Amino acid sequence: HLDSDEIENISTERIQIGGENSGSIFVSGLSITDTDNINEFNLSAIDPGKVSEFGEEGSSFVSLYAKSNQGLSILGDLSTTLGNLGLQSEKANITIANDITLSSGDDLYLDAGVGKTIKALGAVDLLAIDHIRIENDFESSGKTKIKADQNVDAIGEIYLAGGKELKTNGYSLRMAGSDLTFDGTIDTGAGKLQISAT
Repeated sequence: HLDSDEIENISTERIQIGGENSGSIFVSGLSITDTDNINEFNLSAIDPGKVSEFGEEGSSFVSLYAKSNQGLSILGDLSTTLGNLGLQSEKANITIANDITLSSGDDLYLDAGVGKTIKALGAVDLLAIDHIRIENDFESSGKTKIKADQNVDAIGEIYLAGGKELKTNGYSLRMAGSDLTFDGTIDTGAGKLQISAT
């Protein structure tokens, strides 16, 4: 267990918490003041059956890579200020609670297990200064915003992996970026789809 005061006292280019033979990981309420002396934060709960959870208080990092074996849950807003935000679950869904913002200071990368889904339980905003990559089926149950190239420098593609579906269950979907690349499908049902170039 590391609390925010202890993390604030760490200065390093890269930290890894967890790994083989480690337990599940729970993170909540880390501000950028707590984490800004760590350029790359790596969280690894990769032993069989282990999960990662980001709590309701939300957290912010310079850059973050989180990987778990059996599911990854996001209950509060999650952001990076300068680097990538990468979230990966090896064998289970990535679950995002209602009314959550995932915001990356570089690229945003979401990757669930083979045949699994990235599931937002309500409204969700996916934001990135540069690219947004969605490697699995993505399903939301609320208004959905996906915006790449937030700094409007013409570098910021929205990518949906081949054969995957982006579905909003009848809610509106707003997409903006310098480019949109997908070989899958987009389904908003009765919800409005708005696509714009940055």
